[in-house]
Amino acid sequence: VSTQSTGHNKERACIMIYSQLGLYEEAVDLSLKVDIDLAKEHADKPSEDEELRKKLWLRIARHVVEKEKNIQKAMDFLKHCQLLKIEDILPFFPDFVLIDDFNDEICKSLKYKDDEIQELKFEMKEASENADQIREDIQQQRNRFGYVSEFNKCSLCGLTILTRSFYLFPCQHVFHTNCLTEE
Repeated sequence: VSTQSTGHNKERACIMIYSQLGLYEEAVDLSLKVDIDLAKEHADKPSEDEELRKKLWLRIARHVVEKEKNIQKAMDFLKHCQLLKIEDILPFFPDFVLIDDFNDEICKSLKYKDDEIQELKFEMKEASENADQIREDIQQQRNRFGYVSEFNKCSLCGLTILTRSFYLFPCQHVFHTNCLTEE
């Protein structure tokens, strides 16, 4: 048995222990020294924690770009991990890189952002129309009035309404102010 093989076996054992203990970051970091596929496997293990999974996949992408200098392989991560987007891994690329390597992904990302913008514009238009309708309703309520006679009684206590301050609602219910605040 070669020394290198024994070393990798020890590292694989450590990776498994880290993973079993829920130390996924340590498992992925050590996996990157042994085998990239092993790192990918452990990056998906915290299935309930999307934020942690994204962080782990970003570590792998950074390793592939900075250590292996393999931009195409990093772009393939976008297909395998739905949590990553082109804008997440762009900072890892060198300043001078051929855009052809990730032209399609940039176009997809821009299309996705454009769709998001259109959806937000629609929601803003809808909210603006709702706000206009509410303003109009408030204005109509300000100009509304009602008649109260000396025979009207408080809907809560039953006493004559004109004996104290009161509220008259659009539904024609009348309440003494103190009756409402006590209720």
